[in-house]
Order: sequence, then C-alpha cells, then structure tokens
Amino acid sequence: MTGRHGAELYATRAQLSIEAQLIADARAEGAPHLGREQAAELIVGPAGTGKTYTAVRMADAWRAGGRGRVVGIATTSAGRNVLLDAGIPVAENTAQFLGHLPGQRQVRGAASLGPDALIILLEASTTSLPDLAAILKHAARSGAKLVITGDHAQLDAVQSGGGMAMLAPKLGWPHSPIFAPRCHPHQGPPRNQMRQN
Repeated sequence: MTGRHGAELYATRAQLSIEAQLIADARAEGAPHLGREQAAELIVGPAGTGKTYTAVRMADAWRAGGRGRVVGIATTSAGRNVLLDAGIPVAENTAQFLGHLPGQRQVRGAASLGPDALIILLEASTTSLPDLAAILKHAARSGAKLVITGDHAQLDAVQSGGGMAMLAPKLGWPHSPIFAPRCHPHQGPPRNQMRQN
C-alpha cells in the first residue's frame, strides 16, 4: 500500500482493529440531536473559519434546550483554555478526560458524563488515534453526542494519528467554500485551490 507521496504505508493488526472500531463507534446511533442520529458529527475547516465559534454556539443551544452537560476536550492544555475562554464551562485535556497517568492509559477511568451529554473535541486532527477511539467509545457508552472539530488536511498527531482524516470521508460534513474571516477577500480562492491540491 502506498501513501499520497508514493511512500509505503504500514499498519499493525492492532492499528487496523482500532481504526475499524473507530468508524463503527462514530456511525453508531447516538443522541438524536444536532442533525443525524449518529454518535459523532464533524466540523471541518482550516484555521480561522469558525469551527470553535460554531461548536460553542451548539453547546449554548444544547444547554438552552435543557439537555445534559457540555464538556470540552482538547489534546493540549492550551486548547482546553481556548474552550474555557470561549464559554465551555467544563473543559479538560484528553489525558485528564480519559484518566491517563504517566505511562498508563485510562488508569483512573474516563470522566463521568451523565445522560444526554454533549462533548466538544477541539482540533481533533492532533488527537492520537487511540485517544480518539477511546473518546468515541466513552461517548457511545454514555449516550453522549460527540462534536469533532478540526482540519483533516493539517498535520496529524505525533502519536499514531489519522483518525480525523479517516472519519471525514466516512461521516461526511457540510461542504462550503473555504474562506477564513482573518484573511483578505482576495485570498479566499487561492486558499481553496491550495487545500484541494
């Protein structure tokens, strides 16, 4: 098997098993809110296109509708702080949320969610495949809805990554021309062309 740059790709059976389970959990029936009745939804776009803003507005609507609690997750503590500053009342980094300790995965157990929770996962392209799979599994077991934000065209996680790139074509997302509000209007079309190549 070869990648898009002609390099050979390798995967272990364990990696392939995690990938298969990731897709199955994402497509499983979840909380029937925010559109489709599947456990996960995607918000995809490059930096500055309003992914975090959109996710926070979804969280506001979730709370205003009397749904369960809203929890934000990011790979880094800096990302967690972005969620807190944007108005997500409870946010953790992935290690905290999943209960990791140094050198030990999920030893403390994942954070309790309660019924009908909404989880916002910020910049999921930087989340490792094992962590993304564990978050999805926990959301599915808890009956929570997971909103995954990020840009699958960015670099992947340092650990085994690629989970968001794998989910994007399987789950789909609304397609719209890319125009980052932080750029000058004449930059929109060239940015669209760069991402498509």
